[in-house]
Amino acid sequence: MNNRTPAARGERSRGRRLAGDSRGDILGAARALFASRGYRGTTTRAVAERAGVDVALIHHFFGTKMRLFAESLELARIAGRLSEQLAAPSGDVAEGVARLYLETLFTEHRDTFAGLLRTVLGSPDDVPELRRIMGEQIVGVASRSLGGPDAALRAELVAAQMIGILVLRHLVGVEPIATTSNEALVRYLVPALRTYLEHGEEA
Repeated sequence: MNNRTPAARGERSRGRRLAGDSRGDILGAARALFASRGYRGTTTRAVAERAGVDVALIHHFFGTKMRLFAESLELARIAGRLSEQLAAPSGDVAEGVARLYLETLFTEHRDTFAGLLRTVLGSPDDVPELRRIMGEQIVGVASRSLGGPDAALRAELVAAQMIGILVLRHLVGVEPIATTSNEALVRYLVPALRTYLEHGEEA
C-alpha cells in the first residue's frame, strides 16, 4: 500500500526532473576538478559534493568515472568545431584552425585541455583508454576531413603544435609566448599549419 500523499508524490516527481537538470552541474563540477586534480586525484564523491548531488546520480548518468571524464572533456563538441573549420569552403583553412584554437578552444575549453594533460601526465595507467577515446572522437573526425593516406599523422601534428602552445602560453605562462597577441601568433603559426593541412602525401 502506498502511504505517500499526492503532495509527497509530486515532490518526488519534481525531484526526478531536477535530477535530470543536474547532469550539466555534474559535468561542470567534473570538468573543474579534473582540470585541477587530474583523473586519479578526482573522486566521484568529490564531484558529487561540488555539484550538490547524491553520488548515486553520477553512476546513474555516467556509469563509470572514465565515462564521466570522457564526457566532461567535450571531445565530440571540439571535434565538430574542428571538422567544420577543416571543411570550410573558402578562406585560409590554416588561419581558421589557428584562430579556432587560440580564440575559442583555448578559452572556452581550457579546463578540458588542462584536465586531459594532467591525466596523461599523472595517470599513465589510464592513457590507453584515453588514447582510444581521442582516436575515435578527435583524430578520426579530423582525418576524415583532411583525407589522404597520412591524414591521421597530419591531424596529430596540428594537435601537437597547438597543445604545445596551450602548455607554454596558458598552463605554464612562459614568456614571451604567454603575452604575445593572438594576431602575432597566427602569423607565425599559419605557414606551419598550412604545411600539415595542405601538403599530405599522394595516395
